[in-house]
Amino acid sequence: MFWNKRSFRTMGFTCLALLLFTATALAGQKDLGESGRNAACERMIHLSEEAEKQLGGTLYSGPLPEQGEEAAAMSGMEMKMPKEKEGMQMSGKMPGKEMKMPKEKEGMQMSGKMSGKEMKMPKEKEGMQMSGKMPGKEMKLSEEKGGMQMAGAMPGMEGAHMEHEAKVGGTFFMAPNKMHHLEATYSKECGFQLYLYNAFTRPINVNRFRAFIKVVGEVDGEEDEFFRFLEPNKPHTTMQNLLDVNLTASFEIEMHLKFPESEEVELFNFSVDEQGKIM
Repeated sequence: MFWNKRSFRTMGFTCLALLLFTATALAGQKDLGESGRNAACERMIHLSEEAEKQLGGTLYSGPLPEQGEEAAAMSGMEMKMPKEKEGMQMSGKMPGKEMKMPKEKEGMQMSGKMSGKEMKMPKEKEGMQMSGKMPGKEMKLSEEKGGMQMAGAMPGMEGAHMEHEAKVGGTFFMAPNKMHHLEATYSKECGFQLYLYNAFTRPINVNRFRAFIKVVGEVDGEEDEFFRFLEPNKPHTTMQNLLDVNLTASFEIEMHLKFPESEEVELFNFSVDEQGKIM
């Protein structure tokens, strides 16, 4: 059998083609495995425009909790009283005011707790009613009880923070900013996943949030710690990291999360036990 230059070229091209085909097939199998694992880790989370327009959502445009409370406090207190006591004049120790009254009604005393004030009055004057705005509240003194009843809340907050249960079987937190809730899950197959909810515990887009985690535990049998950033998945329903290292349960997770409405970074701590359950 004779081997000429053309035969060597043909053989070389054939070998190269076989090598490329083998590499492509192996890469395809790896990608198929990765996509299969990712698909298994994708939960069906429904994001809605309505949830995004509520407090904590991307499209929310109303006052934030602290701003709403400050605005309500600055609006001061309004005094209401029966007609027979309308002779009393108010200008008082409530935002820039001073209380004045005729001599015959000087029995009423002010010392307080409404924006720092408390109203005290003789029994014959308990008919006076008070109503006004304290952080999102309305105050009334009832004649028969002389007590104080609270009603109302910041506009648009009715029904918020009523549900504080995990949605996907993880560990659930209410955020310190009173606008968000969060839930963390862990599994060896899917790694660490973070879900975010608005003030009404409805899932929201995670794209505005930034987070990283510090993991402390045994890696390949030796005590170690490492850091990982959490990245949004394609539908933006969760932030996650596969933690593709040989971690030995149990271990600790320290998460640093920045909410879009604040420059502060909040700290949340989790533990994963020997059975892989996150707490």
